[in-house]
Amino acid sequence: MTKRDFISVFIKIVGILLPCSMIINILFLFISRATGLTISICIVVALIGFFLILAADKIAGKLVPTNKELKIIGGNITPKDVFTVVLQIIGMTWIIFGLEYFVKMVLGIEQNKENWIISNLLLIFIGVYFVSGAKHIVKIMFDRKPKQTENSAPPVNT
Repeated sequence: MTKRDFISVFIKIVGILLPCSMIINILFLFISRATGLTISICIVVALIGFFLILAADKIAGKLVPTNKELKIIGGNITPKDVFTVVLQIIGMTWIIFGLEYFVKMVLGIEQNKENWIISNLLLIFIGVYFVSGAKHIVKIMFDRKPKQTENSAPPVNT
């Protein structure tokens, strides 16, 4: 794994987290009848996240011009492995936060029950998806086929 790969994975993680957290916030804001400006800010932040996802490799290439290999204890680790593990850690954190809210609600500590129930359920569901490996997201991030241009010849089977 190179420094450029590491930076690219970090940018993709931020790109995934921004839309996920903004979807949860937008859901809460709709339930609590927030102003349009607040919701539009959440939408802009989510769009920035999608941009980061699409441009992560280009941004990493600009930030790290030399592609030096990182020395990692334990052997060869691919960017796909690092991305999956980080998503699993984030997923576990989100599950804990969501469950913490429900424990507070059951104990009567949390007062604003109606607004946060759906948002925390969504947080737990996304967390469970991340802990399970988020196969669809990982596939989108790392298994994209390069686009063929008109000038490039199709691969030759031998």
